[in-house]
Amino acid sequence: SNTDTDTRMYLGACYLRQGRYSDAEVVYGQVEKDPGDVDRDLLRGLKETAAAMNELEVMRMQQSGEINTETLEKAAVTQPYMYLSLASIYIDRGDELHARTALNSYLSQRPLNTYVAYELSTAYLNEKKYSEAKDMIEKGLASGDSSFIDLLRFNEIVLMEVDGQYEEALNAVQELLKQYPENAAMKKEYDFLYTRVNLHTTPVNPESDALLHDSPSQDYTPEPEPEPEPEPEPEETQEETQDETQDQESDETQDETQDQGSDETQEEYQDE
Repeated sequence: SNTDTDTRMYLGACYLRQGRYSDAEVVYGQVEKDPGDVDRDLLRGLKETAAAMNELEVMRMQQSGEINTETLEKAAVTQPYMYLSLASIYIDRGDELHARTALNSYLSQRPLNTYVAYELSTAYLNEKKYSEAKDMIEKGLASGDSSFIDLLRFNEIVLMEVDGQYEEALNAVQELLKQYPENAAMKKEYDFLYTRVNLHTTPVNPESDALLHDSPSQDYTPEPEPEPEPEPEPEETQEETQDETQDQESDETQDETQDQGSDETQEEYQDE
């Protein structure tokens, strides 16, 4: 039934996200026997993703040193899913260029799913190829696969930040947090975006749930606003200073004249 198929698809995605790749491969194999409305090409891609990650895990356990990528490249010629194993190795090494090449080689023979879209868009973002990242995110969201859709949405939010769309990004991460309230990366992203949109805003309760109070999920202490610098007093010009000096000297001379006249008048009065 469709209900059983949907349950198995959900279970397979959970196993894939938990790193239980062999279990995911088995579940997707069960769905292949009765796929119902599930797209067969998409289902094969998810099964191959689980198989690629499982084989890579086995190789890592069997080999002590680095895995020989040339061997994987040869295997991928007849087994395209091995390009996903190659891409994972290059991603771990921080080799974005070869990771992109491997993922695109896989896509040339298989349909897109959200895992591949996430890894490719991440590589494009790291290389600052934003238009390519946006295109890959949009295609991944429209692929019909939801296995890694939260990570793809997260990359979409990062792209919004690059474009300076902080309010849109904040709203988007709030919606994601409703579905994934324990996701530490999303909480951190929410805190960052909240402070960008609400500068110098003190949260209602910084230790409470972020969505309940519409405040950061971690403690946030806004930086104190700097005190305004006192305006400098206007400098007196040389003419103003000279005028004040002349006025002061004039006043002093007038006072001396008045005092002298008063003394003379007083002496004359006394002589009379």
